[in-house]
Amino acid sequence: MKRRITNYKCNTIPNPNPKFQFQIVVNDEDAAYPITIDPLSSTPSWTAEINQASAKFGWSVATAGDVNGDGYSEVIVGAPYYDNGQTDEGGVFVYHGSISGLSLTPNWTKEINQANALFGWSVATAGDLNGDGYSDVIIGSPTYDSVQTDEGRAYVYNGSASGLEAEIRWQYETNQTGEKLRIQRSMRRGY
Repeated sequence: MKRRITNYKCNTIPNPNPKFQFQIVVNDEDAAYPITIDPLSSTPSWTAEINQASAKFGWSVATAGDVNGDGYSEVIVGAPYYDNGQTDEGGVFVYHGSISGLSLTPNWTKEINQANALFGWSVATAGDLNGDGYSDVIIGSPTYDSVQTDEGRAYVYNGSASGLEAEIRWQYETNQTGEKLRIQRSMRRGY
């Protein structure tokens, strides 16, 4: 017999969208009672850091999909206040998945080389945009300056057998001063 726990209510964090519900399905057919259900591990299976104060590493985190076609998903992490030559240019770090878990060091990194661009404010998988069998990623830089100040820009990088390519495959900007183009909120921090 399967038991369902539905409409779980968390008293400390209100649910801003009641149409989304929490549900756990447990197969208790051969279980000994009482059953303890602990869906979350108290010990992380992987952690990463970049050892730079105020870089906001982890501001945005998402699956990158399988960017190298090895059958394992990758993780993409944004650090919009990362500095590496320019103040708050931002940086993005991709960690490849494997049978043993995520890599301990980033397999792909990218920065934008423009002060205050906040590259990596938002990160997400873009799916397989070009149909080559590898996942692609999209990255937001809301205060990137091109022709206009703070117009923002979105970037797509394609996956390949060796991982994400170094070159930008698609980019979009608004050409509106102060527009601060952002990838929709649902792509930022998993919302």
